[in-house]
Amino acid sequence: MTNKQTRRAILAGAAALPALAIIPAMAGDTGGVDPIFAAIEHHRAHCAVYWSVEEVADDVMSARGVEADRALTDLLTTSPTTVAGCAAVLRHVDQHIRQHEDEKTQIFANCTDPLCSAGATFLATIAAALNEAVQS
Repeated sequence: MTNKQTRRAILAGAAALPALAIIPAMAGDTGGVDPIFAAIEHHRAHCAVYWSVEEVADDVMSARGVEADRALTDLLTTSPTTVAGCAAVLRHVDQHIRQHEDEKTQIFANCTDPLCSAGATFLATIAAALNEAVQS
């Protein structure tokens, strides 16, 4: 199994994790900082290093890819504790998929329209609804 296939499997499950995490988040503020924000920043930092334009040896690039995948795994296994955290992780995963996965590997990519079009905006739509709930 390749790193790309592993990443696809992880991303395919991404939609379910925030949906399940919203149950405790809807119960109210936990009183602390939502750990999902640190996980998002950790993943962003590793992606920035991995996708940097500097030329490096193949083994260095491979090691960076492993670290970026670990950061993504950590992100996807961190449960948001607030509604704002749920919205933030949905937006982040949606952006990551759009930027770093080809069209054939994105969520619902093997479907036909209108399902394919609906699937392409699903995470962003849920994030927007959560943002509205937080602001209400």
